[in-house]
Amino acid sequence: MRRRNKVPASEKYRPANVARIVYNLVFFAVFVYFKLTVVYPLSVLHLVFAVSWITLIELEILIEKEHWWSGYIPATADLLWISVMVYVTGNISSFVIIGYFISISLSSMTDSRNYGIYNVILSSVLYAGVGASVYAGLLPAVNILMDPVRPPLLPLVIASVSMLGSFYIVNQVVSRLFLSLNGEVRTRKKAEDRLRRDLELAHNVQQSIIPAGNRFPVRSEFRFGSCYIALDSVGGDLYDVIPLTGNRFGFLIADVSGHGVSAALVTTMAKASFSNAAPANTLAHEVCATVNRDMFKFIGDSVNYLTAFYCVVDLNTGSVNYCNAGHHPALLVRGSTCQELKSENTFPIGVWAEFDFESGWVSLAPGDRILLFTDGITEASNPAFAQYGESRFQDFIAQSASLNASDFVENLILDLKTFCAGTPIHDDRAVLCIDYLRDSD
Repeated sequence: MRRRNKVPASEKYRPANVARIVYNLVFFAVFVYFKLTVVYPLSVLHLVFAVSWITLIELEILIEKEHWWSGYIPATADLLWISVMVYVTGNISSFVIIGYFISISLSSMTDSRNYGIYNVILSSVLYAGVGASVYAGLLPAVNILMDPVRPPLLPLVIASVSMLGSFYIVNQVVSRLFLSLNGEVRTRKKAEDRLRRDLELAHNVQQSIIPAGNRFPVRSEFRFGSCYIALDSVGGDLYDVIPLTGNRFGFLIADVSGHGVSAALVTTMAKASFSNAAPANTLAHEVCATVNRDMFKFIGDSVNYLTAFYCVVDLNTGSVNYCNAGHHPALLVRGSTCQELKSENTFPIGVWAEFDFESGWVSLAPGDRILLFTDGITEASNPAFAQYGESRFQDFIAQSASLNASDFVENLILDLKTFCAGTPIHDDRAVLCIDYLRDSD
């Protein structure tokens, strides 16, 4: 299963870096409108810094989290910029300024470094410094919100101290909230990582119990083709080839209701049950009855059940004994004809403790093909919500009769993909194709 990619540093810091540029441009436009030439130089310097900093981050020349000093540089530049806004508004009460202060505090905060304390101290010092400079006449009194005044000393001291205290309280509240949320995120991430590892293990286990490639029996009488595409990491479809005594082989296809982990667990139990019941019973309906009793003990009181088609091929006689347990009948393909292998008294497995399944019989000829599949094949849909359907499926079977089992399945999956045209799958898909080449010697 594919792991989630880590978020690039450029993407993580991009919102704060873009906000820095936007704030600069908006307030610089205000400064130009009011012809506040005294703050032009710092505005231009901050804009140059903002553009340079985002460039370094986007090009990954600078990775902030790898350098302990990196958070202090944008914090210092932004607080100097805030001091300009304080200067031209005459106070720190602007919601825009407060919001900007909180945003840069959050963007520069990590588990190991709380730049907010630095922000609190530096912003308070700058605020007091701006006020003191205006009070001492080093800077002209400027205020775009009201008439500019020279601040009295006592209110300036009170405002500076109260700012220090209020920003400290804000920082403590925000930082504790941040650390709490970050801790919760880490806890959830650990849980997701554990779940991901569990799903990977379940996926690997499920793949190991479903034969494919060189895990099929090597017999001159058979050629195999198969494919299994799960809706989730693990799925509820199953196929199997079970070697039996007396030159016989059992072939199974099953479909568990539902999807995901619970369905995969039921398929694992079903495989074990069929593997145990098949050698102990001669006829296909006896195997299904035994499996039904076993599975009812496990899932009889749950929402899960399974449909299955099981058949036994006797290479000594070329005969097939089969039983359908609520599943779509397997297909016997002979030349250009296609015959459904139907049996009476069909019903899903695991619903009732006892059910009288019945067997059917058919004889094989060299060149015959047995095709077992789940409804995820015929019920696959395209963007127009039309289903692949049995008619299109049988047309494909007839047109691809000359292909060997492996190529047949590969081309079937490609035909499905073309038909679905990118529509996400809504059900597991499984197909097992068995070519019967000749009579056993």
